[in-house]
Amino acid sequence: MAIEILLEKLIEKVDALSAQLDHFQPIQDNGKIGLSVEETAELVDVSTTTYRSWINAGYAPGVKINGCRKVSRRALDEWMYQQSKENTEKGSA
Repeated sequence: MAIEILLEKLIEKVDALSAQLDHFQPIQDNGKIGLSVEETAELVDVSTTTYRSWINAGYAPGVKINGCRKVSRRALDEWMYQQSKENTEKGSA
């Protein structure tokens, strides 16, 4: 009986994570390793100013290369996954 309850909770968490991951748009592979802040902000559906402030605060991935801010596609994918995971955990707590 206790195992069934744990299994039901696990299924609910997996379903919630799946629903959140379905919301994300796949990043188009155009051969670029780094995205501009503008491209990144559009992908995560925030303003460019907001995303820049997140980078400056150390909240979101991004680096300055030759005076231009860039975001690694891999770092962005990992960060978005971590954010969805944390939001799901907060919602089920």
